[in-house]
Amino acid sequence: ITDRLPLQNLVVDSNTGTTSDHHLIQFELGAELQHASSTEQVVKEYRQFSKIDVDQFREDIRDSPLCTTEISDLDLDSAVQLYEDILRFLLDLHAPLLTGKF
Repeated sequence: ITDRLPLQNLVVDSNTGTTSDHHLIQFELGAELQHASSTEQVVKEYRQFSKIDVDQFREDIRDSPLCTTEISDLDLDSAVQLYEDILRFLLDLHAPLLTGKF
């Protein structure tokens, strides 16, 4: 884990009740958790992917230039840019970026 935190009560138990060659290792770390105070919240952007209507999203991808443009006619940079632009547009449509404090 680290050589800077003191390990305490180290126990290696080879009697796990199975035929496995794995051993149970238990220990305590001499570390304290610091809880963020309410004034230390961080503002982050996120998307609610679980709320996407998957069938509609698939249909929109199918109807997009990703599936209607002849990708082989594009150079690599243009093809990558097309994918990025269309997928970002569809994500913004189906799962807009939200901002929240965490």
